[in-house]
Amino acid sequence: MTHRQITRDIVMVRPCSFYFNAQTAANDFFQKNLGEKRDIVEAKALIEFDGFVDKLRSKGINVHVVEDDNAVFDTPDSIFPNNWFVSLDGDNLVLCPMFAQDRRFERIKFLGALIEAMGREHLHIHDYTSYEKDGRFLEGTGAMVLDRANRTAYCCLSQRADEGLFRRFC
Repeated sequence: MTHRQITRDIVMVRPCSFYFNAQTAANDFFQKNLGEKRDIVEAKALIEFDGFVDKLRSKGINVHVVEDDNAVFDTPDSIFPNNWFVSLDGDNLVLCPMFAQDRRFERIKFLGALIEAMGREHLHIHDYTSYEKDGRFLEGTGAMVLDRANRTAYCCLSQRADEGLFRRFC
């Protein structure tokens, strides 16, 4: 089986709110609180999001946009679904254990839409989320880099990337 490095189909979550998240900032060194007003940050994020979707589509990528809402759960990081799931060849979907409590709500909100967008009848779900109760995490491609063509994965171990779970994933 030939493994492609680049996909023609992706799922993106259009956030309804996007702002500095204190829960994830505790160990996300890329997240900075710039002191901007929340509505300004959200507006900038939506402009960037919509522009990126347009750019991807102009390059022939099929983008499935899932709309976020805050009807039940406020999920300020929903724009990064690559942390809570990884899709693999052979109709495999890995559900990843998340460090931050509020990130776990994203699975509840979006899993059905993700499965629908993937459009696969016989999806094999590998659910690692039970490890959250043990304080063990592996935050998808936020914690790993996948070289799909060479079937190799790289990981920087941290609070968000447990070595044992990484080895199991591999």
